[in-house]
Amino acid sequence: MNEKQVIENDPKMEILASFFVAGVQFHELRTVSAEIKEGAILDLVLEPTNKYDPNAVRIEYEGTMLGYVPKKFSSTVAGNLTVGPVLCHVKTINMNKKTYEQLFVEILVEAYNES
Repeated sequence: MNEKQVIENDPKMEILASFFVAGVQFHELRTVSAEIKEGAILDLVLEPTNKYDPNAVRIEYEGTMLGYVPKKFSSTVAGNLTVGPVLCHVKTINMNKKTYEQLFVEILVEAYNES
């Protein structure tokens, strides 16, 4: 089980994007869903050779492919991955929903401090 958890309202982090994970119906969410809890940290992996999106970012749990960052957000997330810490954490998981609504995540980045 992934023991890392996001600390709610951490002033050092800000939300970059929130979305349902894309493509879960084609990957392995069901096989690890019992292990994934709200707040769990998921891995983000760049996939520049993806034929559908050169900015594709895979979302994984302990090496198990769950799906992708939706294309609408992929270039922003990919760009942030190359410059600093980016966290992806589970906001909600509900296996009783339609596949495209089963896993909702937030992407967090270090907050910009003007001081």
